[in-house]
Amino acid sequence: MDYVAYTITISTFIIGIIGNSTAICAIVHYPEEKKNKHFGILLLIQFIAGLLTSIFQSVFTMYLLLIESRLVYILYISDSFFYNNFSLKRFCISLVFFFLYFNVVYVAGLVFARYYLVCKQSYLNLKQGFLIFIFTTTPCLCVSLVVWIIVNEDIPENILSDWIKKNNISLIGISESTEAIAFNLGSMLSYIVYALLISIFSVAYIIIILRISNCFMSAGVVKPFNIDVNVW
Repeated sequence: MDYVAYTITISTFIIGIIGNSTAICAIVHYPEEKKNKHFGILLLIQFIAGLLTSIFQSVFTMYLLLIESRLVYILYISDSFFYNNFSLKRFCISLVFFFLYFNVVYVAGLVFARYYLVCKQSYLNLKQGFLIFIFTTTPCLCVSLVVWIIVNEDIPENILSDWIKKNNISLIGISESTEAIAFNLGSMLSYIVYALLISIFSVAYIIIILRISNCFMSAGVVKPFNIDVNVW
């Protein structure tokens, strides 16, 4: 299974680089999107983020293990890369989570932007494009900040080694001496974090859905085209 995961990671990296690079080139040279500059910029942000995600998730591949009610993060990259710097590890993990959620939430903003163009047959101005970016980026920043806060190094030193011995686990690049960081899923802080994240994402999506609904309602009934039909 470990080799399968490794193959999937490499395949995702290659496909992500090729796919997102192709999309960026297509948007830059696609004349239809140049008619609406701000929507084109939103699309560019999406695919640039996808490109960065492919790189970060391949370089900083993580194992997520649930051990004794703790979610343990193990970065696949060698510990020597971090020079035993816990803050650097925590930053990399937070960055990976930011891009992971960004590629999900930001798409909702693009859907709203596209429906706005189609329903209202109008262009996105700078303010509207900026608001879409803010509403979709803020929840992801919150997730990244939460990961930074709740991930801590106060875990038993032998938690990973005992788990490996007990279950006779063999993972590529992971041994009993591998350093890991984690947070307690059952702590009061964790429950507060869960509630905040659910609230933030719910509010963001509700705002987007309401805006789309208003867009449909204001668009009204689509007027039919005047087509002359000769009946024989």
